[in-house]
Amino acid sequence: MKMSEYYRQREAEALKEARYYERVPEDLQKAEGAKQMRKWAAQYRKMAEDAEAEEKAEEEAEARAKAEAEAAEKKGESTMKNTTRHITTHSVEEAWNVANELFPCDYLHDSDRSRRAGYDVYYSTSDSITDAWISDLGDRLEVNLPNCETVNVWIEEEGEIAEAEMNAAICEAVQAEMDAEMEAETVALAESDEAIVWDEDGNEVKTVDQMHDEIAVWKAGSEAVKRMKLEPLCTPEVCQRVTLIIDGDYGTEDEKAVFEAIRQGGPGILFELLTRYAETHGIIWGGIFGCKADHYDHGKPEDGKKGHYCVDGFITGRIGEEMSFCSNCADLLNRKHEEHTVRK
Repeated sequence: MKMSEYYRQREAEALKEARYYERVPEDLQKAEGAKQMRKWAAQYRKMAEDAEAEEKAEEEAEARAKAEAEAAEKKGESTMKNTTRHITTHSVEEAWNVANELFPCDYLHDSDRSRRAGYDVYYSTSDSITDAWISDLGDRLEVNLPNCETVNVWIEEEGEIAEAEMNAAICEAVQAEMDAEMEAETVALAESDEAIVWDEDGNEVKTVDQMHDEIAVWKAGSEAVKRMKLEPLCTPEVCQRVTLIIDGDYGTEDEKAVFEAIRQGGPGILFELLTRYAETHGIIWGGIFGCKADHYDHGKPEDGKKGHYCVDGFITGRIGEEMSFCSNCADLLNRKHEEHTVRK
């Protein structure tokens, strides 16, 4: 099994565990376990992607070497039938001894062909034999003879087999250690009252005890709402929208000071503006809501102008009090009252 396949398998197992824990979202410890499993799945995914990239690079290198070898074989357009045979050796020295016995003449390292091929190429030095060469492909010597025969002299050193077995054993031991750590952390997480809740980026958020306390407060408030007898402070559906302009360039000094307070995000400044509007217009208000401020530039930003804010909000009248409206709002309210009367 390739390492990338192994990591993908571990990722799938972690995601499976996460989905199992997520089946009971009200269990906070299982929810925490699900988040931890997804963290591990992300780590396995990254390891699998790195392994896949390395494996792909190796496959591309092998394919390139094969294509270069095939192109070299076709060079010369010989009408003779190509044949390939294989010989196995147990050391680099033994492989070169076999190649020397097979090769019909002397040869030298060809730097130009080696640079183009991406591996060492040794070409014939004989004037009469111009289509024979040896390609050093690392795990084998490819001996190309003038009779269109190719002999692959494979190098299978005993040390490489032992190293591969050792690497496999190391990978297995490392994975066993990771599995043991994962299992220990999962058990500790399930048994701990101080388990940490993490967000999607792996940052610590709060403890399970804190979440329990918050849920208890929320449940108590929810039950209290059910027992309350609620009466509105404001006259239902009777309100007026107010829009104010606060100019940072051409307004009064007070207006400019308010502009800066809005820009700096001063707490409650929009509410204070609408409260002041209600007081100066004789409105006995019951509620002010929907406050917002939209900024508009004066010309281009590089001109150095601050621009102005359009401040919007809604003012409702207090129950038992008559609400003052501007002429347009009063006309609209009267029309709605007449339509309601006709419908009745």
